[in-house]
Amino acid sequence: MTAADETKFKTNEVLMSSQATYDLIRSCVPSIVDPENIPIVDLDAILLSIRRASYDENITLKVPIPNTSLTDQLDLNIAELVEGIPNSSVLWDEELEIKEGENSVIFQLAPLTLKTLFNTTRHIMRQQQRAESTLNNVIEPDEKISEISQQLKTLADFAVSNVADSIKKISTNTGYETSKTQEIRDVLSKLDLEYFRAIKAHLEQQKKITGLQPVIRTTTPEQQALGAPATFQAEISFTLSNFFV
Repeated sequence: MTAADETKFKTNEVLMSSQATYDLIRSCVPSIVDPENIPIVDLDAILLSIRRASYDENITLKVPIPNTSLTDQLDLNIAELVEGIPNSSVLWDEELEIKEGENSVIFQLAPLTLKTLFNTTRHIMRQQQRAESTLNNVIEPDEKISEISQQLKTLADFAVSNVADSIKKISTNTGYETSKTQEIRDVLSKLDLEYFRAIKAHLEQQKKITGLQPVIRTTTPEQQALGAPATFQAEISFTLSNFFV
C-alpha cells in the first residue's frame, strides 16, 4: 500500500465510496484491471493479501462469546487464513434446479460482483437515511405512512434485484430460456415466493461454503460460569473501516 492508499482507509470515505476499494486493488494488484467485476467471494483473499504485504503476518479480531456480553480475541495468521479460503471456482454450485410436478426450472447462478454489492449497499444506506428523516419530520400521519411504505417497497426491490443479478440464465423443461437481465428480473418478479426463497437460500449457502471458515474456540471456566458454551464457532468477518489498522 502507498501512503495515499492507507489514508483513504483511515477515513469514513471508504464507507460511502466504492472507488477507494477499486483504487486500492488497482494500486496493489495491477494485474486486476477491472476490480468492479471481481466476484465478492474473492474479495477477502485479495484484501487479506494486501494487508499482509503492507503490515505484518497476523491480524487481531474480536468476536462475541455466545450467551454473554464478553468478547474473545483472535490472533490470526493471515497466510493460514488465505490458504484456508475454499476454492470458489471448484466449490461454487452454479446450477439450481427447482421441480414442481412435471415442471422444472434451472437457474444458472454466479456470485455478485463488487460493483453490484457496493451499489446495493449505497442504495440501502440512502433509504435508511430517508427513513430516519421521514420519522423525524413533522408531516401528516398519512403522508408519513405513505412515504415509509414507499421506502420499504424500494428496499424490497433491492433485495429482488440482488438475487436477479446473481442469475445468469433461466431455462425450463418446456424449452424457455433467457440470459437477458431485464427478462430475468421480470421472470423473478412473477415467480412463486418459494422459488425466490430457494434461490436466496442457495446463494447464501454458496457464500458460506466459499467464504472465510469459522474458527472453533474453547471458553474458560470463568466464561462458562457467565453463560458461555464450552466451545463455539467464531465467525470471521472484517469491516473495511478498521481492516487496515
